[in-house]
Amino acid sequence: MERRRDVPLFPLQQPLFPTVTLQLRIFEQRYLNLVRKSLREGSPFGIVPILKGREVGQTPEIHPRGTLVTITDWDQLNDGLLGIAVSGNQCLRVDTHHARSDGLLVADCDLYGPDPEEALEVSDQDLVALLDDLAGQLGRTDLHAGDNCTVSMLGWRLLTLLPFELQWRLQLFEERNPRTRLDAIRDYLTRLSQV
Repeated sequence: MERRRDVPLFPLQQPLFPTVTLQLRIFEQRYLNLVRKSLREGSPFGIVPILKGREVGQTPEIHPRGTLVTITDWDQLNDGLLGIAVSGNQCLRVDTHHARSDGLLVADCDLYGPDPEEALEVSDQDLVALLDDLAGQLGRTDLHAGDNCTVSMLGWRLLTLLPFELQWRLQLFEERNPRTRLDAIRDYLTRLSQV
């Protein structure tokens, strides 16, 4: 585990997981400054789920788990706002955090290493098919399994696309074993199909 100090945080209503990309519209000054610095220095920032509060305005209460992200693309949107694409890289755990004078949250974080590169098994193909079907229906072709999909990638991407309860998703955020995480998703889906 690696320790990082003063990691800027971007709280969102939904978690972002490693291997997943997300499009964001940036309009608050604190986040415009964050993006400007990130682009200039090539520095990552953290996306953390909101437990209480909102994305806009007052500083929300945040979940201690999140994902370190990097900006992969940016553009001015039709409405004049800044649009960015971020890619989730690795899980983080917020130790301590505080709001700066501009309202931006910064934290001292522990960064987890990448998940092991465990290959998918034949028994995982039903979940691969489910992921590809969902990604196609939702227009998220970036989340298709592809040829190099691992157990970790499959689990994170299913957690992104399936309408699981937020608290359950956050519990799986804390699971460090990708196979255990994927098995939990399978068990949950099995229970749902039996109702």
